[in-house]
Amino acid sequence: NLEHGELEDKVPEFLYDFSERLPWSEEDKILWQMRFIEGAAPMDIAERFGRPRSWIDNRYSRLNRRFNRAIKTWWKNNSE
Repeated sequence: NLEHGELEDKVPEFLYDFSERLPWSEEDKILWQMRFIEGAAPMDIAERFGRPRSWIDNRYSRLNRRFNRAIKTWWKNNSE
């Protein structure tokens, strides 16, 4: 029952907190957070990490699949 403005604050806060609890490296957490939550451009992330864009895209894709599995499990355990 949150209003739109409250959702804009709470959702990113939840996503940061949730992703920080995943058993990922710090680099993976930052990459996923920058891309998924902040919407950073892949080229900007590639420059920050000193990696090719293709590596960023592949790594993000793998991390996002892992995130989706984790969030589905969390939802199943907490939605009742």
